[in-house]
Amino acid sequence: MIINGIYYNLYYNSKTEAEVTWNNELIRVFYIGDVVIPESVTYDDVVYSVTSIGYYAFYQCSNLTSVTIPDGVTSIADGAFSGCSGLTSITIPNSVTSIGDWAFGVCRGLTFITLPNSVTSIGDHAFDQCGNLTSITIPNSVTTIGTHAFQLCEGLTSVTIGNGVTEIGFAAFVFCTGLTSVTIGSGVTSIGDDIFYGCISLLDMFCYAENVPNLGNDAFNKSNIANATLHVPAGSVGAYQTASPWNGFKKIVALEEETMDGDLNGDDVVDVADVVMLLNIIAGK
Repeated sequence: MIINGIYYNLYYNSKTEAEVTWNNELIRVFYIGDVVIPESVTYDDVVYSVTSIGYYAFYQCSNLTSVTIPDGVTSIADGAFSGCSGLTSITIPNSVTSIGDWAFGVCRGLTFITLPNSVTSIGDHAFDQCGNLTSITIPNSVTTIGTHAFQLCEGLTSVTIGNGVTEIGFAAFVFCTGLTSVTIGSGVTSIGDDIFYGCISLLDMFCYAENVPNLGNDAFNKSNIANATLHVPAGSVGAYQTASPWNGFKKIVALEEETMDGDLNGDDVVDVADVVMLLNIIAGK
């Protein structure tokens, strides 16, 4: 069913719900430009609330540039925006609880996205190959991050994982070659194989888990941990120092024991390089 240029599945039940759906016409019409999905649609005098973005609803709409998703939508299904390479902006409301597999995979134009505190799960490959995404904050409401969720996000420089996450899937950040800083919340207990494989720019990891999380095979293989600093709770430094592969970091320090006064570049020496950095900060560089 097409209403005002958008395809829907309409479900006539006690809630009269609508789902934005895949256009399965013989000759497919691709969405272009800016799309605003309404909170409700009317058909045959019946009002349907839009509650979900269905499977592959906007798949490979490469000329789609922005999408506004209304309050009331609770799920973004598998592949919903996969291959939307021109998508630069999307608004996700606080009602969304789940982001499916490949939901935003290969959205290469996407530079920024805000995940609301309502989201509880991020599917496998959800943001795979979003090469221009620069930072991501995963809210405390999320409990699981799927496998390969942010694979090959080469432009990603910082990641913050909320305290609600208990499990990070296999290869979730594999080959994020620009990643320099990672913050892992206190709730993480299990981290999958190859999690940071190929993260060659990693400099700092802040892990708030007091109990050393279980790490899968090759978690830091071909990464930069030999030159990076791991920041952990003060009472857990010893445990991390004796746990492999966590003990492969160049330095393991207490979160409360950041760099010495004046050591702005973190090289354990206060010298002219720190003065230059301070002047650059003042100058706004």
